[in-house]
Amino acid sequence: SCSIMELLDELITENLLYNATNRPSEMEKYKLVDFIALNLGEKAENRDFIRRAIDYATKDRLSFGGFAVVVKVENEIVGAAIVNQTGIEGYMAENVLVYIAVASDYRTKGIAKSMIEHVLRYAKGDVALHLKGDSSLSAVCEKFGFKKSIVEMRLERK
Repeated sequence: SCSIMELLDELITENLLYNATNRPSEMEKYKLVDFIALNLGEKAENRDFIRRAIDYATKDRLSFGGFAVVVKVENEIVGAAIVNQTGIEGYMAENVLVYIAVASDYRTKGIAKSMIEHVLRYAKGDVALHLKGDSSLSAVCEKFGFKKSIVEMRLERK
């Protein structure tokens, strides 16, 4: 039997890194928003937040930047991770992994693990992420040394 990584090597045809100097096209951004919204089961109004996170990562809006890691198989997106830099260090993480999504047919094949490896390679400084309580990602993150630290409380102003 072959290992997960051998299986991935056969599957993954492309690993892309988007940032301020290598921006995705408008069409690629649209596909990325679509993919993340679909695979995270986001409500329609959250598509604008996903788009903003991508624009923030690529400095298409005023920001400290960041990057996106995109995994494609036969030119179709099967995994995506969006990281925004906070411009803060010390008392808060320098980077926030805002979104990470894997296509349902490709889950449990090590794609999330591979994307987190890329995120940790490219991110300078600490990395934070917010997980929903039932996220299957928490075990993967803990293997990389992520620790549960705070519970976020948020006052949402309409």
